[in-house]
Amino acid sequence: MDAAAVVLKGGLESEVDVAGLLVDVGGAFDRLLAASDDPAIARVLHRHRFAFLSRRSPERRLVEAGRLANRGAAIAVVDTREIPRAVSAIGRGGDAARRGLVVLAIDDPEIASGTPARSLFAGLDIPVLEIGDLDDLRLKIEHAARLADASDGPAAIIIDASLFRIAVTISVRANRVVETVDTAAALRRRRGPRFAVDRDLVGRGCRVRRASRCDRGPGLPVSHPLSSPPAHAFRG
Repeated sequence: MDAAAVVLKGGLESEVDVAGLLVDVGGAFDRLLAASDDPAIARVLHRHRFAFLSRRSPERRLVEAGRLANRGAAIAVVDTREIPRAVSAIGRGGDAARRGLVVLAIDDPEIASGTPARSLFAGLDIPVLEIGDLDDLRLKIEHAARLADASDGPAAIIIDASLFRIAVTISVRANRVVETVDTAAALRRRRGPRFAVDRDLVGRGCRVRRASRCDRGPGLPVSHPLSSPPAHAFRG
């Protein structure tokens, strides 16, 4: 399974309702976008009401993901050169700075210039999670969704661009059970934030004071090549 597939699978597994994934055009998610036309994958996305879309500008991705996040959470992907523009858009507020928005920043230190990505996000008091490997990425999707849903604005995940050039075998969970979890999430959102968040961000992530349920349940071993994953990878 490659990084693009891991992001999508992490969104489908998350017990926080992730309403969609907004990606760039001509980037690392292109093969997966093409594969999403497979009827089996399309049925999974439809059942989860999961929007998987590409947009050219980072600002458009943030705005559309911010609107989707009204249902729980949504992910917008930005690459290294787009990170300063994304941070500026969030700083201007509005839909690009909505509660529930998760910004997945693909950071390539070789082409990055100026202020590091972590510092740019931290300048807006945005909680930041950093990724060690692809299995960590899968788990951090839900962690970030919980952080963003518990705060008054977005959360960010920073992933090294090199992880988008590999594929690994990882254990995955069954996809979120839509009917029961989404009903409970809707009720909780009407009552306001669900978690107290420690914003003292250190090391490779930040701490949530209530234990996460990310590691609950048996894993399902899946192995896929770097090319687009088969439909059964997302059925859960």
